[in-house]
Amino acid sequence: MNEYRMVDEQEIDLWDFLKSILEQWRGCVITGLIFMLIAAGVRYSMDMKSYDAAVAAAEVSADMAEQTAVIDNTALVEKSVAATNPGVALNYYVAWRQYKDSYDSSILMKLDAANVRTLGLDYILECEEPGSDHVAFYYGTLNEREDFTEMLSKALGQEDIKDGFISELVNVSAVGSEFGNGGYIRVKIKLPEEADAADIEGKVTSYLNSASGNNAEILGAHNIALASSGVTTSFDKGVVDAQSSAVSNIESWKNKFLNVYKTLTADEKKEVDNVIASVETGEMSYQDVREEYSAQKSISVNWNESSVVQKVVAPAEDKLPAVPSFSIKYAAIGFVLGIFVYAGFAFVLIVLIRRYRNGEEAASALGLRSYGDIYEYPYHGFSAFLHDKRIYAWRHKKTSDVAQVAAAISAKADHSSLKNLTCIILGDAGESGQEGVNEIAAKVSGVKIDIRKAPEGLASLSEDEIGKFAPVLVTIVSGKTHPAQAAELLSRLKEYDIPLFGMNFIEK
Repeated sequence: MNEYRMVDEQEIDLWDFLKSILEQWRGCVITGLIFMLIAAGVRYSMDMKSYDAAVAAAEVSADMAEQTAVIDNTALVEKSVAATNPGVALNYYVAWRQYKDSYDSSILMKLDAANVRTLGLDYILECEEPGSDHVAFYYGTLNEREDFTEMLSKALGQEDIKDGFISELVNVSAVGSEFGNGGYIRVKIKLPEEADAADIEGKVTSYLNSASGNNAEILGAHNIALASSGVTTSFDKGVVDAQSSAVSNIESWKNKFLNVYKTLTADEKKEVDNVIASVETGEMSYQDVREEYSAQKSISVNWNESSVVQKVVAPAEDKLPAVPSFSIKYAAIGFVLGIFVYAGFAFVLIVLIRRYRNGEEAASALGLRSYGDIYEYPYHGFSAFLHDKRIYAWRHKKTSDVAQVAAAISAKADHSSLKNLTCIILGDAGESGQEGVNEIAAKVSGVKIDIRKAPEGLASLSEDEIGKFAPVLVTIVSGKTHPAQAAELLSRLKEYDIPLFGMNFIEK
């Protein structure tokens, strides 16, 4: 009775696996570069979102304040005329008062941040012709359209809503399709307590219906219909921040005025007091004060007669995070991660797609003598690009040639006085593999070798055939022979008491 191992489990040579990964260095590099771009890109995107959020927050704060940069330049103050100090004080005073008046009368300051009512209006957009995205884009910019803000100003009970911070009260979004003819428009409006939601809904709907007709010639025929509406009440942190910022900015202007006022002489204070009294009694307007003290260039203000003193200030650069750039650190992490992912994927394939890929592995698992392992570079096309030929040759530098395998088989057969052998090719060897086995058989001396193909393992052989086999030489085909197939074959041969001559491994 023959004694040999019947192992249906795969034994993985980790050192050979690592060399196979080195052989596929191009694939590792490509995957590493992809992950490098992904990691650096994701980090850059996250940093940009944070940066944009910081910029947006600063710009929102600036929009709340509606302020322009006030140039408080000491050098200019020192170079101005002798009467500069009263001018500085009065410019600060006017800025403070106009700023305060604007906020005190704005809708934003009238909102109860803990219970902000928001009117939500959803409209369906239908266009007669495909390409509704440009129509949706137009309506998505309603906040910037004077006729819309004017209509909404009156509806909310304030004559000039642009000074009541339209961007904080109204949010308009619209989505269309480049190829379709449908979309939607969503309008959200923060309502002061006295505002009538139904009345505003009607006016906005009427405006959109009218606009769809007026714009038909330019945008193409389209229709806007109200799909749903509703009022929600919730805490609004944005309103809290805006109101807090307003109070803080008002106090800042007030303090600037008081700080300069404290430095004035008695005569200068009297001059300033007289001007302030004239403003409070109505004898002088803010514009009068600015014109009278315009020669004193200690402060440069972009005045807006309607009420808000200053217009949108860009956030201070030193208060913003650095502009994001691609991170070498995350690029390196991504590159290394890509290599590990490639190697991990290759290992998973070996585990899941169980096949012998190494002659030493097969001989160790099956417990058979190997007469030689023949390795010839088998890759073509893209696989050939991934597998480096030089590293493949180094990896398999101990490969046997056909003559060596044939000589080893001949010597063992002669020693055992065997005249016949059955060679079973276990797995689909393909044309090149079949030619290699035929070449070995042709060079074996003194022994007749009967070659049998078993691409499906034992299923490819009949019971009658097996019973007539001479001692069996098993040819393991790289990447094709499954461990379970080999175990089944060895088990059946054992049942029939057919001697096992050994094995050889072929990769072509």
